[in-house]
Amino acid sequence: MTAIDRQLNRQFERYMDQPDHIEQVIVTLTADADRGELERLGMVVTSQMSHQPIVVGTINSLTLNALSKWSGVVCIELDGTDMRALDS
Repeated sequence: MTAIDRQLNRQFERYMDQPDHIEQVIVTLTADADRGELERLGMVVTSQMSHQPIVVGTINSLTLNALSKWSGVVCIELDGTDMRALDS
């Protein structure tokens, strides 16, 4: 079963009326997962860790649903790259 970050779920619920809304995520894969499958399922991959089964990119709600059903995904987390606290 894929673990999905609660905050990520809340973000997509917040933008339910905007199907094209995207979020930046960190996806942890199983060791033998085909990373190419991520893009086939709709993820836009922006970075990969070559020695760890971790990929960073953007997804919409349809892709979140597809990834959550794929056995190659262990965890999907919201990527907290934005340092909004420092914007003031």
